[in-house]
Amino acid sequence: MARCVRIDMDAVIEMQNSLVRIVNSFANEDVESPEERAEDIGPGNLVDKAKDYGKDCKKNYERQSEDLNALLKALTPVIESFQETDDELGRSLTDDKACAPPARRDQPV
Repeated sequence: MARCVRIDMDAVIEMQNSLVRIVNSFANEDVESPEERAEDIGPGNLVDKAKDYGKDCKKNYERQSEDLNALLKALTPVIESFQETDDELGRSLTDDKACAPPARRDQPV
């Protein structure tokens, strides 16, 4: 049994555009790690905790940036594939051959 797949390409493309904006924000952002400012906040034990937090923040930021890039890379071929298929189907509907009924085997062409 065939399945009918419906994709709202406008929504998918908007998702792609949003991901591009976010990825670009991450890529162009020169994030100052809280670790670098830890010395300014107080006593030694607090500074140590702040530095640990800063390291964690920077790791999380880098991981999120990588994850967003991976998501964007995965989404792009999906969009391209659906667009190519849609274009091919559209061309097949506009071909002269596609408009004519198929010839019967028992009739000359």
